[in-house]
Amino acid sequence: MHCMKRIILVIALLLQADHAFSDGNSLLRSCKATIRIADGAGGPEHMLDSVKCTRLLEGMRSMNDIYATILPKEQLFYCVPQKVTTFQLSRVVADYLEKNPNELHEHEAYLVGMALIEAFPCE
Repeated sequence: MHCMKRIILVIALLLQADHAFSDGNSLLRSCKATIRIADGAGGPEHMLDSVKCTRLLEGMRSMNDIYATILPKEQLFYCVPQKVTTFQLSRVVADYLEKNPNELHEHEAYLVGMALIEAFPCE
Protein backbone atom coordinates (compact mmCIF):
# COMPACT_ATOMS: atom_id res chain seq x y z
CA MET A 1 0.00 0.00 0.00
CA HIS A 2 2.87 2.36 0.78
CA CYS A 3 4.30 1.87 -2.73
CA MET A 4 0.86 2.52 -4.21
CA LYS A 5 0.64 5.84 -2.34
CA ARG A 6 3.96 6.90 -3.81
CA ILE A 7 2.89 5.94 -7.33
CA ILE A 8 -0.36 7.90 -7.00
CA LEU A 9 1.53 10.93 -5.70
CA VAL A 10 3.99 10.85 -8.62
CA ILE A 11 1.16 10.55 -11.14
CA ALA A 12 -0.78 13.28 -9.39
CA LEU A 13 2.19 15.61 -9.45
CA LEU A 14 2.71 15.00 -13.15
CA LEU A 15 -0.97 15.71 -13.86
CA GLN A 16 -0.86 18.88 -11.82
CA ALA A 17 2.60 20.12 -12.82
CA ASP A 18 1.18 23.25 -14.45
CA HIS A 19 -0.78 24.25 -11.34
CA ALA A 20 0.25 25.60 -7.96
CA PHE A 21 0.21 23.11 -5.12
CA SER A 22 -3.31 22.61 -3.83
CA ASP A 23 -3.98 20.73 -0.64
CA GLY A 24 -6.91 18.95 0.94
CA ASN A 25 -8.33 22.13 2.43
CA SER A 26 -8.73 23.62 -1.03
CA LEU A 27 -10.07 20.34 -2.40
CA LEU A 28 -12.65 20.02 0.37
CA ARG A 29 -13.89 23.56 -0.29
CA SER A 30 -14.10 22.81 -4.03
CA CYS A 31 -15.92 19.51 -3.63
CA LYS A 32 -18.36 21.03 -1.13
CA ALA A 33 -19.15 23.68 -3.77
CA THR A 34 -19.85 20.85 -6.25
CA ILE A 35 -22.15 19.19 -3.73
CA ARG A 36 -24.05 22.47 -3.16
CA ILE A 37 -24.59 22.82 -6.89
CA ALA A 38 -25.68 19.17 -7.23
CA ASP A 39 -28.17 19.71 -4.40
CA GLY A 40 -29.55 22.85 -6.07
CA ALA A 41 -28.24 25.11 -3.29
CA GLY A 42 -25.21 26.52 -5.08
CA GLY A 43 -24.96 29.86 -6.75
CA PRO A 44 -22.58 31.56 -9.15
CA GLU A 45 -20.07 32.03 -6.33
CA HIS A 46 -19.66 28.23 -6.15
CA MET A 47 -19.01 27.67 -9.86
CA LEU A 48 -15.26 28.28 -9.97
CA ASP A 49 -14.56 26.02 -6.99
CA SER A 50 -16.88 23.37 -8.40
CA VAL A 51 -15.09 23.35 -11.74
CA LYS A 52 -11.78 22.74 -9.97
CA CYS A 53 -13.19 19.71 -8.13
CA THR A 54 -15.00 18.18 -11.10
CA ARG A 55 -12.04 18.69 -13.43
CA LEU A 56 -9.71 16.92 -11.04
CA LEU A 57 -12.16 14.05 -10.43
CA GLU A 58 -12.81 13.57 -14.13
CA GLY A 59 -9.08 13.63 -14.87
CA MET A 60 -8.26 11.04 -12.23
CA ARG A 61 -11.12 8.85 -13.40
CA SER A 62 -10.08 9.15 -17.05
CA MET A 63 -6.49 8.30 -16.17
CA ASN A 64 -7.64 5.12 -14.43
CA ASP A 65 -9.99 4.25 -17.32
CA ILE A 66 -7.03 4.43 -19.69
CA TYR A 67 -4.98 2.21 -17.39
CA ALA A 68 -7.90 -0.26 -17.34
CA THR A 69 -7.47 -0.78 -21.08
CA ILE A 70 -3.79 -1.74 -20.81
CA LEU A 71 -3.28 -3.19 -17.32
CA PRO A 72 -4.68 -6.27 -15.61
CA LYS A 73 -7.40 -5.45 -13.08
CA GLU A 74 -5.20 -6.37 -10.11
CA GLN A 75 -2.79 -3.56 -11.07
CA LEU A 76 -5.44 -0.83 -11.12
CA PHE A 77 -5.61 1.62 -8.23
CA TYR A 78 -9.40 1.77 -8.06
CA CYS A 79 -12.43 0.58 -10.02
CA VAL A 80 -15.16 3.21 -10.19
CA PRO A 81 -18.36 1.81 -11.74
CA GLN A 82 -19.35 3.64 -14.93
CA LYS A 83 -22.75 4.57 -13.46
CA VAL A 84 -21.14 6.64 -10.66
CA THR A 85 -21.43 10.35 -11.49
CA THR A 86 -18.92 13.10 -10.87
CA PHE A 87 -21.33 14.58 -8.33
CA GLN A 88 -21.27 11.26 -6.45
CA LEU A 89 -17.48 11.20 -6.60
CA SER A 90 -17.36 14.69 -5.09
CA ARG A 91 -19.37 13.36 -2.12
CA VAL A 92 -16.97 10.40 -1.77
CA VAL A 93 -13.96 12.70 -1.75
CA ALA A 94 -15.51 15.23 0.66
CA ASP A 95 -16.48 12.40 3.00
CA TYR A 96 -12.95 10.96 2.90
CA LEU A 97 -11.42 14.36 3.65
CA GLU A 98 -13.78 15.02 6.55
CA LYS A 99 -12.95 11.59 8.03
CA ASN A 100 -9.19 12.14 7.57
CA PRO A 101 -8.45 15.74 8.63
CA ASN A 102 -4.86 14.79 9.46
CA GLU A 103 -4.24 14.35 5.70
CA LEU A 104 -5.51 17.75 4.55
CA HIS A 105 -1.95 19.01 4.07
CA GLU A 106 -1.40 16.43 1.31
CA HIS A 107 -1.63 17.16 -2.42
CA GLU A 108 -5.19 17.18 -3.75
CA ALA A 109 -4.67 14.55 -6.45
CA TYR A 110 -3.07 12.19 -3.94
CA LEU A 111 -6.11 12.64 -1.68
CA VAL A 112 -8.55 11.95 -4.53
CA GLY A 113 -6.63 8.78 -5.31
CA MET A 114 -6.75 7.63 -1.70
CA ALA A 115 -10.49 8.38 -1.44
CA LEU A 116 -11.22 6.41 -4.61
CA ILE A 117 -9.05 3.48 -3.52
CA GLU A 118 -10.96 3.30 -0.25
CA ALA A 119 -14.42 3.70 -1.80
CA PHE A 120 -13.96 1.66 -4.99
CA PRO A 121 -11.40 -1.11 -4.49
CA CYS A 122 -10.90 -3.45 -7.43
CA GLU A 123 -12.20 -6.90 -6.59
